[in-house]
Amino acid sequence: MGVLPQVDGSALFELGNTRVLATVHGPREPRQKGQAQHDCVALTARFHAATFSSVTGERRRILRQDRRLTEWGHYIEELYSSAIIGSLFPRSQIEIFIEVLNADGSVLAAAINATTLALVNAGIPVYDYVVATSVGHLAQTALLDINRMEEGGGRGNPSLTVAAYGRNPNLTLLVTGDTRVGADKLESMSEVARSGMKKLFDILDETVVRPNMETMLESRKSNFTEQ
Repeated sequence: MGVLPQVDGSALFELGNTRVLATVHGPREPRQKGQAQHDCVALTARFHAATFSSVTGERRRILRQDRRLTEWGHYIEELYSSAIIGSLFPRSQIEIFIEVLNADGSVLAAAINATTLALVNAGIPVYDYVVATSVGHLAQTALLDINRMEEGGGRGNPSLTVAAYGRNPNLTLLVTGDTRVGADKLESMSEVARSGMKKLFDILDETVVRPNMETMLESRKSNFTEQ
């Protein structure tokens, strides 16, 4: 966390060979007056894939991937609109920017985890940490944190990206990959995903967030004083 000091919050999250950078700007006055909401904060999220990442590596897939990145941005907005305590920041805006530095599977899951850490780094209050993981099904086995080859695509291997609040086992976001997930596989894949998210929540809470909480609060306090 805090890899870019010139923004309000930032976090670099790595999952295998996948690297995602999330930055948070705000809360601040909306760029356009029409974006302001009188009772809560306006949230926007944008994805971008670096030209050297494998997301944009195949020219014939660029348009399709651009649409996917736009969809992922909408997922982030919907997910964190309910996670952030937006009533504390009426008529203000929070912007989230996500840069995919390298893509080797589980990109959306890595982006969600990076966004959670960036919001914490920015000192923005949330009801709970949002954690995410990906799960696939290969050779009759549910696999956690799948890479690009395991995601299947044209090979017919089903995959899911699953997100939830860390203390709540109920899933809040479930996104399927290119191959539909059969009902006979969904239960085992969801169970593996829940187990992975619980472990991830413990890691983020115990080894990342809490040890840095005092430092982040002091930094946030000094920023308010300067403003």
